Amino acid sequence: MQLVPLTADERPLIPILLLVTASTGVIDAICVLHLGVFAAYMTGTIILVGLQFVGTGKTAPGGGLIALACFALGAILGGRLARRAKPRNRLLAESLIVVAVLVFLASLVIAFGNSADAMTRYAAIVLLATGMGIQVAATRHRAIPDMTMPAATMVIHGLAYDSPVAGGQAERYLRRFGVIIALMAGAASGALIATWHVWAGLLLGAALIAAAGLLILKLVPLTAEAMGR
Repeated sequence: MQLVPLTADERPLIPILLLVTASTGVIDAICVLHLGVFAAYMTGTIILVGLQFVGTGKTAPGGGLIALACFALGAILGGRLARRAKPRNRLLAESLIVVAVLVFLASLVIAFGNSADAMTRYAAIVLLATGMGIQVAATRHRAIPDMTMPAATMVIHGLAYDSPVAGGQAERYLRRFGVIIALMAGAASGALIATWHVWAGLLLGAALIAAAGLLILKLVPLTAEAMGR
């Protein structure tokens, strides 16, 4: 299979999108440990809801169902944001800034609410799952191979499937290892900071996403050739 090389306005996105990948690790680690759902990894949330429906989960299925609905809502909103007639890098940056605001609001909900209270937990889930739906829509629309979040399952599969042992050519192996390391580092950082304060871990996730959006606007060519829609 012949690889399509990245263009001049795509290459600088790789390290920046690794920041977004790390933020996904931060946010989902905190969500599964403290809110009982995944905000971005919907496969995990579906499994948790299934366990909860038969009484083997640690929480009621309400949070998981809210996460699924709000992630879908975020995907719809993200699709609308990403399909405007603007350069695609600018669309990506603007979408990430929207996501950062939603994650920041979730950190405020946790900081000023009672995380043991169901309404506080559900409000945070609404904001985080909606934000993650927008984030995945934005990175999916930008379509950088292996950089659509969360794509760790296919990244790990790709490392093995495209390895010389399997008859492949070790395609994009540095990028793929970067995704795995970023997710692990983000999850570890989020879990560690959340042992101090959950809101602080979410604030880190918001900061990483905001930094990624601003770096795209500052450093990445916003070429007219890469328009949305």
